[in-house]
Amino acid sequence: MENECQHRPARKWRGPGIALSAMILAGTGTASVAADAFSELAPCFTTQHSVEGLIAAFEADGWTLAETEADQTRVANAIEEINWALITSPGRFSTADQALTFLEAAHSSHSMRTDPFTLMLRGDQSLHVEYMTNGHRGQNICLLSAPELPFVRDKFPPSFAGPGDTRAFAAVDLRLLRAAPNIRKVEAVAARLNVPEAAKGMLAGGDGVQLFVTYKWE
Repeated sequence: MENECQHRPARKWRGPGIALSAMILAGTGTASVAADAFSELAPCFTTQHSVEGLIAAFEADGWTLAETEADQTRVANAIEEINWALITSPGRFSTADQALTFLEAAHSSHSMRTDPFTLMLRGDQSLHVEYMTNGHRGQNICLLSAPELPFVRDKFPPSFAGPGDTRAFAAVDLRLLRAAPNIRKVEAVAARLNVPEAAKGMLAGGDGVQLFVTYKWE
């Protein structure tokens, strides 16, 4: 079975097309040494019947709940930077003030969330997970962010975020070529924020991957 990732055109990076091929391996019982976005977020491909099951799958992979106020703030800020960029598609940050205005808006957008969600962390990585169902199928929603994710960085040419580059944001769809038979649809996007040096002190993350994994219950 072949699954192709699709995403909204507004979220695509307007550069050379880049595709990622991966095979999701069964089992996520130990912390992984990830080579790509799909192996890093392998628990997102597990069949669940509740958000508690999804949380447990990530905990088995070395993630912990963000419980202190400081951890919750850091994780939420990192996640919302990527989420807000995917929603607004910022073009260029010609000045640090423009980047700071964007980051302030991104961080404050977290308070507007209404759907049940969970914030988790592992080292400097931040994770937002959600679970949805229509009674016949389940959907895991996972958004990962960190100051740097090599498998995200490598999806873009070195010129992006290089010296003098004022482009604020880039995103590219990821393609999954093989998954478990019950996986019905995968939407995946890798994203990067590029802010001026003077604004980096406010940046909680910078690189991100968002997955929507829909499956039929086994």
